Amino acid sequence: FDPHTTFMNLKEKEKFDQAMNNEFVGIGAVLTDVDGFCTIKELLPGGPAEACRELEPEDIIIKVAQAEGPFVDVVDMKLSKIVDLIKGPKDTIVRMEIKPIKSPTTTKIISIVRDKIKLTDKLANASIHMVEHENKNHKFGVIELPSFYGSAGKGPKATDDVEELINVLKKENIEGLILDLRRNGGGYLSEAIDLAGLFISRGPVVQVKNTDGKIRKKFDFDPKLVWNMPLILLVSRQSASASEIVTGALKNHKRAIVVGDKSTHGKGTVQSLLQMNLPFNFMQSAKKGSAAKITIQKYYLPSGESTQIYGVKSDIVLPSVNEFLPIGESDLDNALEWDSIAPVNHRRTENEFVYDMDNVEEIQKRSLDRQKMAPEFDYIHQNIEIFKDRKNKKNAVLDLAVRLQDKIQDTNSTDQLNDLYDSFDGISFPKKEIKLRIVEDQLAKSRVARGEIDLETNSSIEEEYTKPDSLDIRLHESLRIMSDWLSIREKSQISGTPFSEIKEI
Repeated sequence: FDPHTTFMNLKEKEKFDQAMNNEFVGIGAVLTDVDGFCTIKELLPGGPAEACRELEPEDIIIKVAQAEGPFVDVVDMKLSKIVDLIKGPKDTIVRMEIKPIKSPTTTKIISIVRDKIKLTDKLANASIHMVEHENKNHKFGVIELPSFYGSAGKGPKATDDVEELINVLKKENIEGLILDLRRNGGGYLSEAIDLAGLFISRGPVVQVKNTDGKIRKKFDFDPKLVWNMPLILLVSRQSASASEIVTGALKNHKRAIVVGDKSTHGKGTVQSLLQMNLPFNFMQSAKKGSAAKITIQKYYLPSGESTQIYGVKSDIVLPSVNEFLPIGESDLDNALEWDSIAPVNHRRTENEFVYDMDNVEEIQKRSLDRQKMAPEFDYIHQNIEIFKDRKNKKNAVLDLAVRLQDKIQDTNSTDQLNDLYDSFDGISFPKKEIKLRIVEDQLAKSRVARGEIDLETNSSIEEEYTKPDSLDIRLHESLRIMSDWLSIREKSQISGTPFSEIKEI
């Protein structure tokens, strides 16, 4: 029994499946409760609710009925129960009596056919950043991957989406790639193995040990290299599980430089779902129901080290308040202990890009020098000190005058920090967004539904380079690190480590 062995009821299981698959069946509307009234907050692009052209944000739903069933009054009903009434199987009809925001004194009844909704905001996304460094302009690609999602059918898969984005970025002639895993809490083990394979020609990705002590080695057998140039993995303490498999494997292969918090989360265990309430008669199909998520395995990197508790250490550490928050695996009750097993003996193929350790040491030095001088890092350090001071206050002061004075000081400190952060406007490098085809398609459907275009004349909108409204300090530094890397490689005329120098891992 460990922190990740849990029981999920039906609703929790549905949410889990939705998060893993990034899709659900419904009408495609985000609902909220406003003083007891179920109110439409947002229509999802390309969904049935938007396509019907009869619903708008701030419309109020007062009654719900199935295809031919009676209406149920939903005023003052719990939002979760209303959602249950509106959701249902694909291609079935739900009817709703609504009070339109544009005509609040009237009501109307609408019918919507439920359909599968892709949660495109949870899919991989990319951007190209134009970075000026040493009088040269560089194009760098950034791919943000929220999770290692997947689907048993034709639904979105993390590896397929990342590969699609890389191919688009390559056509834009990027020189380096950053894979942002800072908020990636994991997902399917199979997707982690496949995704790591995009960056290595062949080789071990992870080792898995069962409860009986048997060890299975998981390899990437596909020789295809989708990206064989400089790669940075941007991580945090929130990068967990499958993220740590990819990060650790690519670090073991000397394929990527890891940048971010001191280490990743530290979850080195594998869970399996055990369906509950299964029928006794094997001829009957299992109904949707609750499930138990049970830890059944531990995984290890090709080097034989576990990521449990300690995670994967960054090559270049950026200061972060995360280091002082209890958000790691080691902070959880009953967490399994760290251990190690034998490494996998393996030789890389000659054409695979690997970094030179001398280059990494020089890159580390340059980043540390910037961290001492750049005002954005002073902002981070001040934030950390304020957090530590508040955390270390163990006793509450009862004197009202002292409390008011402390509040004024806190407000002044916060205002000064906000002013400092606002002064960074304009520092960010220009960037343009790159979207997946599935996202473009849903946006096109949305534009058709809103009457902006017709489907036959639709064409994707060409994005332009713009400066972000706010500065992402850690991503900004990662882009500068990539610039340093290219500069150092160019000066040393190194295109990769010679095959003869590669050691077994």
